[in-house]
Amino acid sequence: MRFDVRLATADDVAAYRSIRLESLELAPEAFGSTWREVSQRPLVHFEEQVARGSVFLAFVNGEVVGTSSYAGYTFERRRSAGLFGMYVTASHQGSGVADQLVDKVKRAARDDGHHELYLSVNQRIRRAVRFYLRQGFIDTGHRESMDRDPSIQLMTMKAPLEPQ
Repeated sequence: MRFDVRLATADDVAAYRSIRLESLELAPEAFGSTWREVSQRPLVHFEEQVARGSVFLAFVNGEVVGTSSYAGYTFERRRSAGLFGMYVTASHQGSGVADQLVDKVKRAARDDGHHELYLSVNQRIRRAVRFYLRQGFIDTGHRESMDRDPSIQLMTMKAPLEPQ
């Protein structure tokens, strides 16, 4: 199967909004935001996210099938980044799309000068935890409750971003 994973552009805003809302509807336990909350945001919200240059989309035959993004910050005096909004449609899970989405985020974050990539994952979603471990992330041991649902425990993971 051929797929194209690339940085989202202004022309992709509708596709990004669509896949983001799908992710929140079909996998609500994986995200801190809710479908209801995000569906009410104006299109300009999604335009601004895409304009930051850190949203990636995966396409198969012109149809969006996955997304990931990152944001930079300073943690313990090191430039770090966080992986956010990772989602692949059920029909394309296991196809390699997720691997490419994470790889694109890692490269972009590294190229932006970040040293580590962090993420928070619902520790009950074992498939996601195993996927991130295969991607080189390690469990930091840090746990915290999800803000919107304290019954969900988030595991913090990180991966080094080595210069090339």
